[in-house]
Amino acid sequence: KRLIALLPGSRKNEILKHMPVLAETVRKLTALQANLHFVLPVAKTLDPDLVRSYFQPDDPITFLPGKAPE
Repeated sequence: KRLIALLPGSRKNEILKHMPVLAETVRKLTALQANLHFVLPVAKTLDPDLVRSYFQPDDPITFLPGKAPE
């Protein structure tokens, strides 16, 4: 699989702005190419559940809580 990192930011306002676009991008790219997997580091300053809430359970993504610098 090809691995793609998503880097939405470390502040809540960045998440609110960027995550809808990133989640839609994941779905569109996955529909075009099935061999993709995404990783998203989640800064300690963010609620991981908020970040996860933008994605469907079957989206090919791994969240890495606490693995992003603030």
